[in-house]
Amino acid sequence: KGANQAVMAAKLGAKTALVAKLGTDTFGDNYIENLKNVGVDISHVGRIEGASGVATITVDDMAENCIVIVGGANNHLDDEAVEQARTLLENSKVVVFQQEIPLSTNLTALRLIKSINKDIITIYNAAPATDSL
Repeated sequence: KGANQAVMAAKLGAKTALVAKLGTDTFGDNYIENLKNVGVDISHVGRIEGASGVATITVDDMAENCIVIVGGANNHLDDEAVEQARTLLENSKVVVFQQEIPLSTNLTALRLIKSINKDIITIYNAAPATDSL
């Protein structure tokens, strides 16, 4: 979801960047190429051995959807990645967060941003819902 939001904002003309982890699988390779092709700054997208995070959407006969999320590399985005993205965050106007990375990492980034500049707009999309919220 975070990558999709960055891609769409870039396609609408915004200067965008993504702070994320991707696996070394085909999904990760394809994401990197797509992000580059649409102009998303990927300087803070790390790669780790293993699977990228993926979401599969199913729709039943009553048109109800169910989203199955496998966290993969997303689960490995940590406070160190936030610190490495510090300059990027300091120079941002808007930062969007979502629940596909660890809650502790989101909180670290939000606290950092608000300590730097309270005027930076932060948007927290609390999906997918978790028991920790």
